[in-house]
Amino acid sequence: MNSMMSLGKLLLRKIGERGKMEMTALKSKGCRLFLAPSIALLHTAVFSLLLYALLWKSGNLIDLPTKKIGFYNFCLWNESSNSLLCHQFPELEKLGVSQSGLALARLGVYGALVLILFASLSLLLVHCPGNEDKWKLVVVLLGASAILLLLGLLLFLSYICRWIQPSELGAEFLALVGAEVMLLLLLLTVIRHAFDDLGERQAFKAPESFPRISEDEEI
Repeated sequence: MNSMMSLGKLLLRKIGERGKMEMTALKSKGCRLFLAPSIALLHTAVFSLLLYALLWKSGNLIDLPTKKIGFYNFCLWNESSNSLLCHQFPELEKLGVSQSGLALARLGVYGALVLILFASLSLLLVHCPGNEDKWKLVVVLLGASAILLLLGLLLFLSYICRWIQPSELGAEFLALVGAEVMLLLLLLTVIRHAFDDLGERQAFKAPESFPRISEDEEI
């Protein structure tokens, strides 16, 4: 009789623990249902802004009738010919623009675009069975993208700051700045999502078997 009562208590305790686990899982699932669309929207926004600024607009941060300056264009207004005059290397080196520095700036911003593309493929693999550890790869790719984009943009601005005014920077520059901000938000969201996913998987690793009935628990 005492054994039956002890077994009943253990069953009730097990049901209570299982209920807590299910409530935790439901909360985690609700959070994941919110974070997953957020990741998709942020990733789409970052990729679209980079495509617009770097490919659609050819990387031109200033695109005015009297001035066109970008990662592959450096055109200033020529008073004598009354038209835009585009400068190339080695002439740009005489103006103070380093060829190696400009190459590093290009590598930074366009490398960020490539890494974002690889990160999107890794995000698709994360949700496949057995690929949960791909979260680390996604975090590394997004972190590297954010660093490359920021450094490439700052390096390029340091070379052309003498020829530009803040009011001349167009939508392309704002798109790159917006992409950097959203990329940081995306990185934080992915880290949060990865921790929630890891916590949910660890919560369900609890043993399913009932504990033994010890003599101390008998009434």
